[in-house]
Amino acid sequence: ACLKALRFPALNDRSATARKVKHDVGTGVTVAILSRAPSQMAALLEGGRQHRESVFLVLDPSWIEKKTGKGELYLNKGVWMDASTKQTFLDSYVPARRVTYFANFFTSIACFGERADGEDLSRGIVVPKSLDLEYEQYINDKLWIRTVLLRGRQSFPDTLGFVNGKDTGKYVIPEQPKGSPTRLRVLYTPGASDATTKRIAAAVDRFVNVARRSALVVVKRGGPSRVRGLQLGYFKSTDQEAIVAGILQKLVKCPEGDSVILEEYLTTMPSQKLVTERGLSIRPQQSGPAPVSVKQVLSFQENVTGEEDEPWETDPNAADSQLAFFARVVVALDGDGKPNAASCTCGIAPALRPFERDQECLPATLDQVLRQWGVTDPKVVEDTRSVLFSEAVRVHNSLLAEQSTISVGGKVAEGAPDIISVDFILALKNSLVLPHVIRVHDHDSLAFPQKLDLILGMPGRSVESWIRRMLTRSQDYILKGKLFLIVGGGGFGKLEQWEIMEELGLRTALADHNEKHFMKDRVDYFIHVPELTNHAEDENNAKAIVAALEERGIKDVVSGVSTTYDPCVVVTAFVAEMLGLHGNGGATHDLAKDKYRLARFLKQQNESSHYATPAALYVAESIEVKTAEDVRKTLEGPTAKMTLPAVLKHTHGMCGMGVKLVTSVEQAMHEFVEMDKALKEDLDSDWTGMSFKGEVFLMEYLDGTEHDVDIVMFKGELVAALVTDNGPTRLPYFNETCACMPSKRHDDEVAALVAGAHQVCRAAGLHTGVYNVEMKYTSKGPRLIEINARLGGFYLTNWAKRVFDVNLVRCVVQVACGIRPIVPDVRPKPRTYCVGLQLYNSHHGKAIRKLVPANEAKITYEERMQQNRFRQLEADNVLIWICMAAALQDQPAEWEGAYANVGCSGASHEEAAAKLLTVCACMGLDDDTSLKTDYFVAGLGIKLQGGNTASYLQLSSK
Repeated sequence: ACLKALRFPALNDRSATARKVKHDVGTGVTVAILSRAPSQMAALLEGGRQHRESVFLVLDPSWIEKKTGKGELYLNKGVWMDASTKQTFLDSYVPARRVTYFANFFTSIACFGERADGEDLSRGIVVPKSLDLEYEQYINDKLWIRTVLLRGRQSFPDTLGFVNGKDTGKYVIPEQPKGSPTRLRVLYTPGASDATTKRIAAAVDRFVNVARRSALVVVKRGGPSRVRGLQLGYFKSTDQEAIVAGILQKLVKCPEGDSVILEEYLTTMPSQKLVTERGLSIRPQQSGPAPVSVKQVLSFQENVTGEEDEPWETDPNAADSQLAFFARVVVALDGDGKPNAASCTCGIAPALRPFERDQECLPATLDQVLRQWGVTDPKVVEDTRSVLFSEAVRVHNSLLAEQSTISVGGKVAEGAPDIISVDFILALKNSLVLPHVIRVHDHDSLAFPQKLDLILGMPGRSVESWIRRMLTRSQDYILKGKLFLIVGGGGFGKLEQWEIMEELGLRTALADHNEKHFMKDRVDYFIHVPELTNHAEDENNAKAIVAALEERGIKDVVSGVSTTYDPCVVVTAFVAEMLGLHGNGGATHDLAKDKYRLARFLKQQNESSHYATPAALYVAESIEVKTAEDVRKTLEGPTAKMTLPAVLKHTHGMCGMGVKLVTSVEQAMHEFVEMDKALKEDLDSDWTGMSFKGEVFLMEYLDGTEHDVDIVMFKGELVAALVTDNGPTRLPYFNETCACMPSKRHDDEVAALVAGAHQVCRAAGLHTGVYNVEMKYTSKGPRLIEINARLGGFYLTNWAKRVFDVNLVRCVVQVACGIRPIVPDVRPKPRTYCVGLQLYNSHHGKAIRKLVPANEAKITYEERMQQNRFRQLEADNVLIWICMAAALQDQPAEWEGAYANVGCSGASHEEAAAKLLTVCACMGLDDDTSLKTDYFVAGLGIKLQGGNTASYLQLSSK
């Protein structure tokens, strides 16, 4: 019936023949939604869109098998939808698919007490759940919810609760201000008696008279149990006898522990429309007969549009003209477990009679409703939406914070709800309009919003975040407990990556040259490899690591291998190859690590194709030079192979080191000699890449804008691509200065950058992994700077999670373990915008030293928070702080590494940039620099009002 109503194809039942599959396209994800079909059609459709044949509607509990010993669930049969054709399939599976996420709607509360045959499946399992059974009994308790709202200082109707039973400690009410009406009070009524009736009557009298609340009050069931039908009534405050009778009538029907609540009636905010009486709604007088013929109807219409007013009357006080509206905001947790508002659906109904919000209202957008109420200013509409979204997110955060306090029968709730919806009324309170929370729904609240999504042509909008959460938690569940090997643990700046791997629940082994590595005591296994930095011995070092794993008896249980340290990419690839794990092989990564060899190799990949652009067209010209004389011959004379300006570059450098712009032959020859000397004698060989025995080469200078393209690939398939814009560098050096994410370039230009990055990686043999591809968008289109065949550094992983909700560290782990990451869109839509500034000792050191401790590696996390002003401001959501080093160091400008990145996020590039400029000005980061932050922001193409820092400060303060 649902499919027919939606005009979707009929269900294709193929369950008679079992599908013999091991996993779903290499991901192992199986989401089971145990529910009737009508309320879950949006989830089924969006699930099919985000990942094919992985989100299943289960119509009967018998389709799921429970393995009690392991606490696991297995799906034998389920319905899934092909999002492109809207075709649904009922399939059975042999062997049964391991369930990786479970949403259970066959519980007593969800089914209004009519069935509870799904509850046993939720008990004693380790599978991630949408909502814990214990928590379900709390979130559907309106009275308990109001104790949470009171603690969170959020608006709700003043409430008097009557609990059918004794005080069990469930309703903990914080102290309320003296001298003002009590917002929330609970009365316990164990058993019906005359004394109970008198206590209720006295409490009602005090509630409606002493507090002098509204002329109407509302009586409703408080839950947590649910029954079908309208369960509330409106009463005049003066009719206390009727109020008490209404309370008693509901209370006697409540099971023990349930409640009835009495609350003030909230009047919806008044209309802002200004009209004359002539413009009011009109209706015919009832004195004349109704028209019965076409002629009379036409005459009737003429009277409506004529000048005569006698047949019509206007009544601005007519009861049926008084309307109210409510707004339902859906909130779901994102991949990091943080609430995000997904949609807002409104309904309009008569103000002075009870109504069922889901059944009696047409769904409407907030914009529609506010227009009807006379609010047409786009900024006011957006501000209203922002307030509702913010308050709904606050409710969800409060529920997350309450998780540890929730228990039923001595069992603590295992998980807060992944998705909720919050019903608001915008009500007048002392001449101010406040968003009052009327009801908080659990995951069983999507029927009404999905109707509006369908009307708007956006099916799945309200559940998009929830489906994403299902898939994310499924992937984490699959990874949990796997043994993951890290070869080369990196320095202090890689701490965030380690913390993310810990959050994934991985067991970890670390192979590193530093016997006192800061992660040594936090991993499950540590392998000391003293020669790891000698990259001439990468293959032999890989053999030593594999031997050490075998000696410890863990060689065959390692699921994947990766690194957090750029110089160890090659040895890591050899280890994975020797263990027979997923990757591209040591030889491929050895080629990719050598920038000159890779460029020459890609230049040869020029086979013409009518389908894809040859990789050679994306590659800049590169020429090997071994002496200063080679430099001269390359740039000067009739045999010159390259024009000026050009770039001197080291074959194995990283982070912009060993790269310098030259504009004359003499300068190029001089810089070659100095660079070669510095790289070989003055700097740490592993940091600069000299342990690879690299050389200096000349590369064609590329005009245009610079970009990072971070791509996730699995067996050649492009899974995700995230593009970042980089600002102008401090020439002649190429150290990064500032950046913004997502890219500001036009969509077709971003697509061209992504296509180029994907093509050169495939041509280089990099088919499986997460790569950082540096490119320029030149006057001739995208051109390759270099491929970093590993995870992008600096701020990129942090920003990717914030902006696109893509956890690149998880992607690294997944592809290394042979699991295809699930990203709904190859080029995801941004949720926010980030702009950041790289901080260097030579430019910002004087200001930074006043704000950070001398060496963060030598102090505790708590001490870092106390002594680092940037970290404090990040905790207050003022800025984003990414620290790449434990301490500031004095280094030559051409080889200097960034100390940190300070950034800000906002609803647009402009808002994020304005915040960043304010932060930099307030913290004195521009005081001792020749090139100020606004220069680099302008270089990103971000234009702000006024054109100078003072204007930005003014804009931000507003």
